[in-house]
Amino acid sequence: MPLPASISPFFYPRSLAIIGSADQDDNMGDLVLGNLVNAGYTGKIFPVNLKAASILGLPCLRKPDEIPEEDHPLDLAVICLPLGDCPRALRACAALPVKAVLFMRSGFNTNRNHDFDIAKELLEIAEEAGIALLGPNSLGIVNTSAKLNLCPQGGLTQTGHIAFFSQSSGFGFAMFSWAKENNIAFSSFVSLGDRKFLDESDLLTFWADDPQTKVIAGYLENVADGPRFLD
Repeated sequence: MPLPASISPFFYPRSLAIIGSADQDDNMGDLVLGNLVNAGYTGKIFPVNLKAASILGLPCLRKPDEIPEEDHPLDLAVICLPLGDCPRALRACAALPVKAVLFMRSGFNTNRNHDFDIAKELLEIAEEAGIALLGPNSLGIVNTSAKLNLCPQGGLTQTGHIAFFSQSSGFGFAMFSWAKENNIAFSSFVSLGDRKFLDESDLLTFWADDPQTKVIAGYLENVADGPRFLD
């Protein structure tokens, strides 16, 4: 998938929706919403939840198409749904439209035929609608200058000038714990997940021109596109 004209909606969204499910055991959507509010994010937030009337005092919409027209296009949607529900949710986002989508569900394995078919369907929907995708199996994004914490882990709010990406979410959060203990701050953090859509080279391209970022660091177990990465 080619790099969209801008992936800035992931880092500087003026409006976003968190699409979750009230019957999930881990309540990923609730955790992300709570950390976003605690970080001091000042943009518009639209919790979308079929079963909950409100979360953290914010009224919930039942479907993405209930987001008011004056807020179209939406900058970012965070999808915290079971795998089988993701294509339907992405189609609803495309209809608004939405500029960028973060998939935060885990357990996505494209070595399984069923998961591979869903990944292919998601890519087709996104390409047709011009949506930038991150994930699946991502554990989120942080941009401290925008007071944006879309991670299930809180406290990642100290502003700095180091951008950090990690293919391993566990390693990424361990790095943040180490940095906090040593008073080292970050501009932003991205958990790449399975990199089926955007990858480390897309982030390098974006962060090279990001005024908040002076240093780029990352952890990889392999490289998605070797020649592009070297370029």
